[in-house]
Amino acid sequence: MNEELYKYTLKISRKTIDKLGVKLYDQVAAVVAETIANSYDADAEKVTVRIPLNVWLATIRDGKLQDRGFEIAIEDDGHGMIPQEANEFYLMIGKDRRADPRHGALSRYKKRRVMGRKGIGKLAPFGICNEIEVWSAGGDSTNRGYEVTNFILRYDEMIKLETEDSYHPVPGSDDGKHAKETGTRIILRDFNRRRTADAETFHRQMARRFSIGLPDFCITIVDATKKVEPFEMGKFEVPLMEQTRIVVDNRPIVVSTEDDEGALVEEETLHVSGWVAFSQSPYRDEEMAGIRIYTRGKLATVTRDFGIKSGFTGENTIRSYLVGEINAEWIDPDDGEDLNRTDRQDILWNTPRGRAFQEWGRKLLKELGERGRKPVQERTWYQFLEKSGLEEVAKEQLKTDNLVKRAVNLGKLIGSRLNPDELEDEDRLKEVAQVIVAFAPQLEWVDTMKEVVSAQNLDLNAIAGLFAEAKIGEIAVLGRVAYQRLSAIGRLKVEIDKEKDVDEHVLQKIIEEAPWLINPQWTVFGMTESFKTIRERFEKWFEHKYKTKIATSAIADDKKIPDFVLLNPGRRLEIIEIKKRWHILTDEEYERLQKYIDSLDEFLKEHKDFQRDFGERCHATLVCDEVKLNSIYQRAFNSLEVEKRLELVPWNVFLAQAENAHRDFIAALRG
Repeated sequence: MNEELYKYTLKISRKTIDKLGVKLYDQVAAVVAETIANSYDADAEKVTVRIPLNVWLATIRDGKLQDRGFEIAIEDDGHGMIPQEANEFYLMIGKDRRADPRHGALSRYKKRRVMGRKGIGKLAPFGICNEIEVWSAGGDSTNRGYEVTNFILRYDEMIKLETEDSYHPVPGSDDGKHAKETGTRIILRDFNRRRTADAETFHRQMARRFSIGLPDFCITIVDATKKVEPFEMGKFEVPLMEQTRIVVDNRPIVVSTEDDEGALVEEETLHVSGWVAFSQSPYRDEEMAGIRIYTRGKLATVTRDFGIKSGFTGENTIRSYLVGEINAEWIDPDDGEDLNRTDRQDILWNTPRGRAFQEWGRKLLKELGERGRKPVQERTWYQFLEKSGLEEVAKEQLKTDNLVKRAVNLGKLIGSRLNPDELEDEDRLKEVAQVIVAFAPQLEWVDTMKEVVSAQNLDLNAIAGLFAEAKIGEIAVLGRVAYQRLSAIGRLKVEIDKEKDVDEHVLQKIIEEAPWLINPQWTVFGMTESFKTIRERFEKWFEHKYKTKIATSAIADDKKIPDFVLLNPGRRLEIIEIKKRWHILTDEEYERLQKYIDSLDEFLKEHKDFQRDFGERCHATLVCDEVKLNSIYQRAFNSLEVEKRLELVPWNVFLAQAENAHRDFIAALRG
C-alpha cells in the first residue's frame, strides 16, 4: 500500500497492544482462564493445567528480578492448528474471530458457542511472564500423523520493535514434526514476581470463572511441586441459606426505549437464568463474594449490589452475605453490541441494556433483603450465642432460671443485629456478653416494679418474693465484678512481688486495664472517640514540639513501652507514672514527669476545643515507694502536691487501699 496517497494514516503501536492486552491480566488464575477459554473454543474435551501452587514464580535478589525456573503448561486435546492457521488467526492480534466466515461464532466440530471474540486474550500470559511457547498439532491426518506448529514468543523482543516492523517468533524444536493426536500446549516461562495461590484458593479462582453448564469439558489441575494430588475443577460451591434462594429463570428484563419526548418507541425482553441467595456465613474471600454473571459459559463480571444506593432494608446483610449465579447470553451475542468490557473485569452498565439490567438487579436485591432478614438474624444470633458463651456466663453469675432466660432474650435482641465483622472478634463478643448479664437484673427490676404496681391480689410475702429474686441477680453480678477486681489485685501483687525481672510495661498494662486499682470510683473507661482523638493529637503535638515520639498507652500497641499511661477518669486527663516496687525516684525521672505535666497543660491551653470534655489542666498520679530529689526539684514536687496536681502513692498504700475497698464491697453484699 502506498501511504503517500493517503492524507491520514492510523498506526497502532505495540505499546497500545501492551495496554490493551498485557496490562489487563496480572493474576495467574485470570491468565490460565483465558488460555483455557481458547481450548474450549478449539473443541477440547480435556484440559490439563500443570502449575506450581503456592509459590513465588520469581524473586527479588540484590534489587534484581530472578526467575526461579518454573513453568506453567496448559495442554488440551482440541483440534489444534497448522502454521498457516497460526499466522492467520493466533498471531493476528485483535482479530474478531466471529466476524471471519472461516471461523464464525461456533466452534469447528462441536458447534460450541465460542467464548473468544476480541482476539487479545492470547496476550494475557504476558501479564505474568516474558516467554510463551506454543506447541500445536492439527490439520488433516497424514500417514505420519498431524503436523506440529511450534514457536516461541518473547515479550521483551516484541516490545522493542518499531510500529512498522513485523515480529517473527522463533520456531521451536518440534516445528514441522508430526504427532499422533491433535491438541495444543501453551507453556509459560520467565515469570514476573507473581505468587500462585494454594490448591483450595486456585480451585475457587478457576471454578468461579466458568459456568458448570459446559458440556464435554473437563479441567484437571496438576501441582508441579507435587505437594497436593491432581484434582478436577468442580462446581463453585457456596453453602446457602436455602430459604433465601430466588430463582430468576422466569424474571425477564425489559428494556424500554423512549423518544426525546418520553414516548415509548420499543420494548426488548432479555432472558436470564440462575439464582441469588444469602450464604450461610459472611464470605471470607473475594472468590465467594457477590453475584457471578456469566455469558457463553465464561465469567463476565461479579457485582456486589448492582450499584444500589444505601438505606434499603437488609443492606448490611446484602453487603456481607450476597451470592448468586446469573447466565445472560445477550451480554455477548453472536451479532450486535458486546457488553463485555475489554478487560473482562466488568460489563458496560451505562448502556440501555446495562441500565435495565442494573435496575432489574436492584429490585431483586431489595426483595432478597426482605426475604432474608429473619433467617440471617437467626443465624447471627446463634453465632453470637456460641462465640460469646452468653448462656454459660449467665448461668454462672445469675443463678436463677428467670434471670438466665432474661439475659438470653436480651442477648438475642442484641446479637441478631450485630454486623458480620463483629462476629469474628470473640474477645469483644465475650465483653458484650458480660454487659448483657450485668444489665439483665436491671430489666428484671423494671418488670418487677411493673408487676407490683399492676398487681391486684398480691400479698406482702409475694411482693417480697419478687423483690428478692430481682435482688439476687443484682447481687450476683456485683459480686462477680468484685471478685474480678480482687483477681486483678492478685495479679498485680504477684507481679510486683517478684524479686527481679519486674516489667514496668506489665504493671502499666494491668493498671490501664483496671484503673479502679488506683481509685475504686474509677470505672473501666470506655475508649471514646474523643479520648482516642486527644491522645493521638497530643502524641503528634509532642513529637512536633520536642522532635521525639512518645507513647501514652500500654494497650494500644503491645510492642511499645509507654512513657506514661494517659487515662480519662471523669472530666480530666490523668497521667499515671508507675515505678517498680522499692524504686527511688531520681531527679532525672522527676524532670521528665514535670515535662509531661507541663506539656499536657500547654496542649490543653492551645486546644480549647478539648477543654469542655477534659478540663484545662491535667493531674498526675505517681506510684512509687520513695522520692529523693535535690532541693530545687523537691520544692517543685511539693508545690504540685499542695496544688493537688500530683499525688504520690507508695506501693503498700496503693495495694492496701485497693484491696480493702473491694473486700468491704464484698462484705456489704454478703450482708
